[in-house]
Amino acid sequence: CVIFTMQILPIEVNAQNVKSGYFFEKIPGRNLMNAAFSNDFNYIGLPGLTSIDFKANTNGISADKLFFPHGTEVVTLLHPSVSADKVANLKENNRIGVGLNHTVAGFGIRHKNESYTSVSISHKTESNTFLPKSLFELAKKLETNTYNLAGSRTNSYSYIDLAIGHSRKINENLRIGANLNVL
Repeated sequence: CVIFTMQILPIEVNAQNVKSGYFFEKIPGRNLMNAAFSNDFNYIGLPGLTSIDFKANTNGISADKLFFPHGTEVVTLLHPSVSADKVANLKENNRIGVGLNHTVAGFGIRHKNESYTSVSISHKTESNTFLPKSLFELAKKLETNTYNLAGSRTNSYSYIDLAIGHSRKINENLRIGANLNVL
């Protein structure tokens, strides 16, 4: 599953997550994406029945650079039938990342004055692994040589997020809102 995702997402996107629910007006908890959003209804998000957002990304290392056809089989870059020249298709610094955002519980309340209040608890985690091209060269060639593996590293973080939000309709064309997040 991750390999397929890496193949269709071979570019790096920073600073923003994909939020397809942003444009669906009837999704409970969409105000977590934009604090000014509100729903026409109240909602309660119970553990196990709330949103889960999984992401996988890379800066260019994709399945077509790691897996190759060999007869009726698919083999990895390290297979003897794959030319060592294929390593040249990799970037100097390769990154593979995965993340999970799970809203554990939450609720939203619409007030009579058209304001909206929400509270949610989420668990967020992300991990990135950085693999230099020289690591793949070492694994493929297994020759006595000098390989710079200084860029090899993994970083991960995980935290619980308590979000309290409120939005208010100012006029027909303007609604403002804010979320306070406690990590």
